[in-house]
Amino acid sequence: AYSSRKPRHNEVKWCPGQSAPGAVDGTVRSMTDSIADEIAREISPRTERYDLRFYESRDAMPKEMHTRFKDAIRATQRDLPGACRELEAMEAAAPQFAIAYDVGICAEARGDYEAAIDAYRRAATLRPRDTADFDSATDRVRKLIVQRDDERARR
Repeated sequence: AYSSRKPRHNEVKWCPGQSAPGAVDGTVRSMTDSIADEIAREISPRTERYDLRFYESRDAMPKEMHTRFKDAIRATQRDLPGACRELEAMEAAAPQFAIAYDVGICAEARGDYEAAIDAYRRAATLRPRDTADFDSATDRVRKLIVQRDDERARR
């Protein structure tokens, strides 16, 4: 079920002795058209394309992990599943915010949205000052969950 309020307001004033500045039906038609357009944008199926970017920061990461992390990030271009396995192993060994975020991207890429949200939350816990990035990723994944669930319901 869809429900949404779409309030509109238009006020026109004129001085006595002047004619009204326009027909009311044109104003009402304009308002209803804008509401219809807004609703269509909200409920119409659409395809969105976005490119996920891996976090490459090595801040607070143990030095012995730097090369391994850089190699895993580079590997995302040619072997995403392998790179993701490496990032997951690194996170299990030494949790770091960038690695947790990247594990979230891996989960998102394979469609495991719940695991992606968990990873983004771990990243936010490890690096509270960057929560805007992690919250944005979580919001994006929540939208994907809604789309997935809507698609399943249509079948």
